[in-house]
Amino acid sequence: MYLQLLDETIIVVLHTLLVHLIRNQFWQYPLCNVYGLWQPDELHQLLLGLIQDLLLWLLKYRKARKVKYQFDN
Repeated sequence: MYLQLLDETIIVVLHTLLVHLIRNQFWQYPLCNVYGLWQPDELHQLLLGLIQDLLLWLLKYRKARKVKYQFDN
């Protein structure tokens, strides 16, 4: 399909520049957006990082101050 849109001279120039046209399998699905298939959840990653850091800091603080039983209660 995209080869029909390009002129033969453009294809030859691209091949001389070692640019080879490939066919993406997702292009045949009109409702599929390859850029939206997997997107990381930034808020989840941020909260997970904050909670992990906070818990590690709290465990170190509790051990340094020897107040384990006060936090457990």
